[in-house]
Amino acid sequence: MYLCLKMDWLVALYIFKSRINFISKFINLIKHSNMVSVETKNTLKSTLGNDYETGHLDQLPETSFLSEIQSGAFTNFSCLNGGSPGTAECEDKDGMILGQHVSINNSTEIQKWVYRSDDGKVFDIYLGPNSSGGVYRYQFLVEAQGPDTGWWSTAGLKIHFTDMTGDEYSLDIISTTRKVHYLRYKSDRPNLKSFRWENS
Repeated sequence: MYLCLKMDWLVALYIFKSRINFISKFINLIKHSNMVSVETKNTLKSTLGNDYETGHLDQLPETSFLSEIQSGAFTNFSCLNGGSPGTAECEDKDGMILGQHVSINNSTEIQKWVYRSDDGKVFDIYLGPNSSGGVYRYQFLVEAQGPDTGWWSTAGLKIHFTDMTGDEYSLDIISTTRKVHYLRYKSDRPNLKSFRWENS
């Protein structure tokens, strides 16, 4: 009797551990995948009610657009403190125009400023036209990676962009894989006035 109960308990424990291992591997695969998974395309509402969408690129844009991104100039933003939370304000009163990248405190290495402690960081922010068409005429392309906080976590680094209308649009970086994320939006005054970031 005792031996049977002990065997039943061991079998139950083995099945339980097997299921936990399977779930762990499945979640880890999703979180580190290049497919649209944790960061599936979202249609959201900005602070003034305009809709916008976010997601990430499974592949790089076409060569002509990529060369435009790589040759873009920089607009400087001022930032008092690095890390999360943080805020960067454009030094140009008209904001950052289309075809520009963000620099912070005269440095193009913006990951020194836009980051959180567990290796979530932003390497580049570019503002340009949305070459894929549709109702969203403008887009931010953000090269970034989310924090490495373990397979069980959905912690991220959230970036809030404010255009010249005062409207705010938010992008949540979760995947620990470094990739290009996008935020596409509509605006009468699309230039970037400021942006802020925080843990999510």
